[in-house]
Amino acid sequence: MFWFIPALFAAFSEATKDYVSKRAMKNVSHYLAAWALLTLTLPFLLIALFFVGIPALGPLFFITLIANSVVYMISIVLYMKAISKSPLSLTLPMIAFTPVLMLITGPLILGEFPKTIGILGITCVVAGAYVLKVKDIKKGLLSPFISLVKERGPLLMFFVAFLWGFTAVTAKLLVTQSSPIFAMTSIYFVTTILFTTFVFLTKKVKIKDISKNLKNIVEIGFFMSLSEMSLVYAFTMTLAVYAIAVKRLSILIGSLYGFKFFKEREVIQRISGSLLMLLGIILITIYS
Repeated sequence: MFWFIPALFAAFSEATKDYVSKRAMKNVSHYLAAWALLTLTLPFLLIALFFVGIPALGPLFFITLIANSVVYMISIVLYMKAISKSPLSLTLPMIAFTPVLMLITGPLILGEFPKTIGILGITCVVAGAYVLKVKDIKKGLLSPFISLVKERGPLLMFFVAFLWGFTAVTAKLLVTQSSPIFAMTSIYFVTTILFTTFVFLTKKVKIKDISKNLKNIVEIGFFMSLSEMSLVYAFTMTLAVYAIAVKRLSILIGSLYGFKFFKEREVIQRISGSLLMLLGIILITIYS
């Protein structure tokens, strides 16, 4: 049961990363925040890789790595833009749709089919999303969903969840073709190279932006690296699905940060929606 501690620490670190990112994006662009997340996480993973070494690689490793890295790069940009546009308590819960979408990508890529209880998990996630905007039900039965997708942040985060439904499955495939730490380090290494090339060639990020906001961007990378390293450590002690399910508590913790530090409103309905979506995640990831 000791695995629960690093998995929970990963959740707190992930939520804190979201808080410092949203705070930082008052002064920096979402491109710079995304670049900081990728670039400053990589050194910590490389240190961990030094101690575990490089494993034998499977035949599908490199093509899967490229596909995963390109999609992950796009998702991180959308992720940062999402949390900069809308309240954390409304945006972060949309991540819960990732395991729902994995029920589609899993059978296609890994040949893994969910058990019947996975349908109950999907129902909880969808119901939780409905509760996030349930106050709008007076405008019509489907109004909570309509109001949610009209919000820029939640809509962008839903696309992130869709992309993560792909990257989560391909990351799992990468692990089977190598090892957990090597797979994660490889993803960050390739994604960092691709994204750094893109943002500097297109001038989305400039050197002066980095130097002016060094404290902000270091915080983003620091807390992201803590989250990833804690999760990998938890992986060594239990099944990955258990650790990831606990890490998803970051949805709830991040929402609480939003209420505390950004004075976000509608606390009861958003906490209720988040809890329902977390229940759905648990049902899908652990019992499916």
